[in-house]
Order: sequence, then C-alpha cells, then structure tokens
Amino acid sequence: MVICYLLLIIFGWLNIYASSYSDESASIFSLDQRSGMQLLWIGVSFAVICLILFVINPRFYFSFTWWFYLAVVVLLRLAAGDQRAVVVQNGLGKARRAGGKVNGTVIFITNFYS
Repeated sequence: MVICYLLLIIFGWLNIYASSYSDESASIFSLDQRSGMQLLWIGVSFAVICLILFVINPRFYFSFTWWFYLAVVVLLRLAAGDQRAVVVQNGLGKARRAGGKVNGTVIFITNFYS
C-alpha cells in the first residue's frame, strides 16, 4: 500500500513537471517551477506523516476522539456560516449532503465500538 502511494505521488509530480515544461525551464527541482514547489509540499507532507506515525502516541487519537469530533463540527458551522445544508437536485428528487460531519461521526463510532 505504501509503495502504491509513493508511486502515485511520483507519477503525479512527474505529470506536473510534464504539463508545465518549457524550454526555459531550469530544473525539475527549481522552486521557480511548479514541479519544484510541488516537491517542496511533498517533502512537508512526508515530514507531517512521519510526525503523526512515529512521534505521536496512537493512544492520543483514541483519548481525544470527542475533541476531534467537536472541532470538525465547529469548523463546519464556521465554514457554512448562514448557509444551510447543500441541496442537490438529481433525477430522484432532492438530497442533502452532510459533508465533513461524516468524518467526525466515523471517528466517534470507531472509538465507541473499539
């Protein structure tokens, strides 16, 4: 799974380089180019992933599940402002989308049943 993830990142990065290539391009690693900026953010994301996986104790996530859920709900309310739930018109009628509330609910249920 990790190898598949790394391959997707590498291919995506190479696609960014190929789509923004010009004859004046200095290097694939240049921060003046789109591919260089993307490589910088790939590096930052790997640092964050390593921090999450190897530094933070896994019990932390289980002990703060309620706070994660509350933070997601508050952020959703702040992002939505005065807007109501998004109503989508499809062939079967109207459907409401819950969005990020599902993520917090999944974390809560996972902690509750584990």
